[in-house]
Amino acid sequence: MTEHPRCPACDRALPEPDSSMKSSGRGPEFPFCSKRCRLLDLDKWFTGSYVIPGPPVDTVDTDDRE
Repeated sequence: MTEHPRCPACDRALPEPDSSMKSSGRGPEFPFCSKRCRLLDLDKWFTGSYVIPGPPVDTVDTDDRE
């Protein structure tokens, strides 16, 4: 038995793909269940709630040439 994919924002089960959906077999909001969940996730990236780990960034402004 296969587990159905779930929305990463709200954990709701995603609808089953059907022939009326895009060529990928998924709706336009995939992997989210709705436009609302997709936009909430995007907001988390914009506000800095999500970050991609990496080396520290130098915060010294290099454009201050005298």
